[in-house]
Amino acid sequence: MLNERKLNVAQDLAEAGDYDRAYAICDKELSSDPNNYRWLTIMVYIMLQTEKPTIAYHLARRVADLEPKKAAGWLNLGMACKDLRRDREAVRFAKKAFRFSDNEKQQAMINVNIGSSLIDMGEFVEAEGYCLEAIRLNPDTIKGRANLGFCQLAQRQWKEGWENYRHCSGHEWRPKFVYNDEPEWDGKGEGNIVLYGEQGLGDQISFASVVPDVHRWAKKNNSRVILDLSNRLTNLLRRSFPDIKVYGTQGNVNALWDKEDRKIDHSLPIGQACEYFRHSDDDFPGTPYLKPCPDRKAMWKALFKKKKPVIGIAWSGGIPQTGSKWRRVGLNALLPILKSVDAHWVSLQYKDASKEIAEFKKEHPEIDLVQYHHGTLTMDYDDTVAMVSAMDHVIAMHTTIVHVAGGLGVPCWAFVPLFSQWRYGSDGEDYVWANSLRILRQTERGKWDDLFEKTAKELNALFPGISKTTGKTAQSGRVLRSKSGRVRRNSKHVSRSNGDRPPA
Repeated sequence: MLNERKLNVAQDLAEAGDYDRAYAICDKELSSDPNNYRWLTIMVYIMLQTEKPTIAYHLARRVADLEPKKAAGWLNLGMACKDLRRDREAVRFAKKAFRFSDNEKQQAMINVNIGSSLIDMGEFVEAEGYCLEAIRLNPDTIKGRANLGFCQLAQRQWKEGWENYRHCSGHEWRPKFVYNDEPEWDGKGEGNIVLYGEQGLGDQISFASVVPDVHRWAKKNNSRVILDLSNRLTNLLRRSFPDIKVYGTQGNVNALWDKEDRKIDHSLPIGQACEYFRHSDDDFPGTPYLKPCPDRKAMWKALFKKKKPVIGIAWSGGIPQTGSKWRRVGLNALLPILKSVDAHWVSLQYKDASKEIAEFKKEHPEIDLVQYHHGTLTMDYDDTVAMVSAMDHVIAMHTTIVHVAGGLGVPCWAFVPLFSQWRYGSDGEDYVWANSLRILRQTERGKWDDLFEKTAKELNALFPGISKTTGKTAQSGRVLRSKSGRVRRNSKHVSRSNGDRPPA
């Protein structure tokens, strides 16, 4: 017989985040009744909340088998699939949950989850419909409005998108900082305004493009801008924005701050500042805003002084939650590109790739591919930025390094998988955040060979003075780096883009 009191206690503990005690109760009860779907349902919730989606997936399947006409099993199974990036399954199981749901609050949650999975799949128009339905069923749904923001940003509906993007502030991947009980900046309040970085390096670098806009506003309105971002970026951003105070403490105002800066009148996540300065494509200048260390750049220029182009290359990026399995290839897959031009290829992998490169060069010794560990495996990102600034070109799976190239104005071709993040859109080659960046899109999930072959031909055409894997110059005086680095817009572009990992 089910002990309702114990069940309620376990459920309350789980929802309060006391997963160890909740698990112990569930485990004990399941040892004597292993097929009780209610205890299993709580266990699924615990596994999902503690980031064990594989276990949650199998437990949720068992719950769905035991009670196929109850929504909970299918709902949790869909959520486990989403965490495993089994996107189509996630949508299918969530729709099945909807068939058996009998209350609007749960139906709103299901619509949120379907919309979230569709965003991960790049189906923004369809996802928007589910987000709107979730809001209709539950006007208080924060996650529904946050996901709607991703859909709108994905379609370059910037003004509405940024307003709804605000709703994901405070999520675990976008934490909210409050320094001294100050209010969030509303685009109008005067005084000391702190813009803080709450996401990864790539996000902080990309969003830093809005800093000059905020600074111009502040100068006209008797205010000051203070940046509080990753400590790995402090040297770079202090040089890039010399009139702005920059700290690398990310939320800890008492760590290294000067006394006059500790009086904070307003704060805001740096990306949210776009809500006040990025309302149309024309509001994105796309021009370089990062300034590398001149001494380090000169060092790399001297090292790269060769009779062939220097091209940076990165072949993987992301983490499991951001679809890393769709953003990585092996060096052998890139062989057509690496053989298309006799270049000095420089690894821009953010993890040590020396063993992988050594194995590759055993089979292809003619490829001049190297890793400079003091350029990429360093805690001061100024090293990486200086190295990229000295390159002629960058080719990379979309990762932090493409934001660096874009911020520097270095020509960069970014490989973007079929299901990608919102900044890169879902069609077209232009990238509103940086004029020097060109998007190269995968057309079939998991298949890159056709795109890599096409890229190899285009790269060879870009550097026609360099014959394949020989290093012989066919045309003297060839300028390898364009003066502007600007990528021509596609006149047939339809404005849509893809989502960061949105809340489920």
